[in-house]
Amino acid sequence: MYQARFTNLDLREADCRDLPFEDNTFDVLYNGYMLDLIPLADLAPVVAEFHRVLKPGGRLILLNMSKADDKITPLEKLYPRLPGSFVLYFFGICRPVLIEGIVKEAGFQYVARKYLEGVVASEIITVVKG
Repeated sequence: MYQARFTNLDLREADCRDLPFEDNTFDVLYNGYMLDLIPLADLAPVVAEFHRVLKPGGRLILLNMSKADDKITPLEKLYPRLPGSFVLYFFGICRPVLIEGIVKEAGFQYVARKYLEGVVASEIITVVKG
């Protein structure tokens, strides 16, 4: 069995809109399948917080449920009319998120998006903090 030997690891539970870390702390920040779960109004503050805690030249990798383009899907039209817990349990999926524009607005550079089609359509956003 493989054992990782990390020596500089700190695992904490925290509010993603107010991370308990100093500015410019991390070289890499990875976030997988969280952004599609939080309210749309919180996306920009969360990405701004990611920008704050990354060091200059630091890399951000975001993986979330997404869609090919900005066209509204039939499920997206239905989501606002249903209780949030009903959407998750009945449909078994989260709403798609297009995060590339928000990432650029937060001041990140070298933004790249890769769209992954499939049953659970996703996007991978990779960026560098300038």
